[in-house]
Amino acid sequence: MPGANYEVTDNKDAFLQSKAARINYDSSYIQGAINIFPQGLLFQTSITPVNPTIGQWQENPTLFAGEGDIPFDIFSAAFWLTSRYEEYTDTTRDNHGRFAAKQSFLFKNNLLHLPLINIWADGLRRMLNNTHGLALKPLSYSYVPTLDIDQVYYYKYRPLISSVLGAGKQFTKGNFKGLEQRMLATLNLVPDPNNTFAYQHKIHEQYNISPVYFFHMGTGGKHDPTPLHTKKSVLAVINSVSSQNMAGIHPSYRSFNNEAIILAEKRRLEEIIGRTVECSRQHYLRFTLPDTYRQLIECGITHEYSMGYADNTGYRAGISSPFFWFDLERNEVTPLTVHPFAVMDVTLKNYMKLNTLNAIKEIEKLATPVKQYGGEFSSLWHNESLGSLPEWKGWSDVYEAMTSFCITNED
Repeated sequence: MPGANYEVTDNKDAFLQSKAARINYDSSYIQGAINIFPQGLLFQTSITPVNPTIGQWQENPTLFAGEGDIPFDIFSAAFWLTSRYEEYTDTTRDNHGRFAAKQSFLFKNNLLHLPLINIWADGLRRMLNNTHGLALKPLSYSYVPTLDIDQVYYYKYRPLISSVLGAGKQFTKGNFKGLEQRMLATLNLVPDPNNTFAYQHKIHEQYNISPVYFFHMGTGGKHDPTPLHTKKSVLAVINSVSSQNMAGIHPSYRSFNNEAIILAEKRRLEEIIGRTVECSRQHYLRFTLPDTYRQLIECGITHEYSMGYADNTGYRAGISSPFFWFDLERNEVTPLTVHPFAVMDVTLKNYMKLNTLNAIKEIEKLATPVKQYGGEFSSLWHNESLGSLPEWKGWSDVYEAMTSFCITNED
């Protein structure tokens, strides 16, 4: 809570004598304090499966329900969500080695669309103000767009064999519009569909927002694009974009749990842009805890942006604000700041099968509670979904509608 000064104590006598607003986190009730009864999680010494009890407070759902002035263990709930406790105890992974949304407790209980911790924090703020005469201010709201740049160009510079195979696939599928676009873009007769950077800059400048970019610096392979970062025009784009915006690394699919590859790709981007890279987001959102985050820390990454799902929208860690990652196995807070995102273009179109109108409605549903309770609403887009590829027709309109909606009420 902005402007809140606090002290943590286990000295009961000092606590009882204090005239300040007090929160009692104990199984015994103390008159005049806000009492929260522990549900046991924070006193565990081992990582074991937990199935939180769902309750309600101030007409909002809660986890670790119990008794007390606040009828749930708000501290255990926030810790369980942000530490991603369930990802340590549920070892089920999809075919890319990812913990999927459908495996999560929040998805199974229809709570994934809510930034629960932000909602609870605002409820606690209002309770302190009402019962103790404080004047704690609400958490501010902001919108942060982020973009993954897997390939600066879609057709340009592709190896001959790749171009021939791609053209053949388009022909056999009857995608003649795409085939025509491929030929014209390859011959530089029309702009490459991925080269949407001028358009992006126009939108971001129009709405006065600061995006974060992530550049793929891999060397190619299955699920990784053909490397183009040695081409002069590609280098020019990367330098231009990074000179005006925050730029981070987009560790390749191949780099999964390989610290040496992550570091090599990070250094490659640093050599191009001429400054230290501290931000990262995994390609395919492919990470596992605690291994990937530990490796990123070792590589000098201090801000991580992969905390979201590919297969569904929503708040993976139950929060819409950045937070320090807690290494559950080592039982320690780390210097890595995790930046959650709530929605990705590929999720809306390819996983959820939404048309552009329903995609806009889904985005507004996700952003609305963040506007109400405070936090940082973050989106994940790709340069190709803003271009002229037939399969992404109309999705630049979604981006503009999202941007217009999300900047409203910004502090």
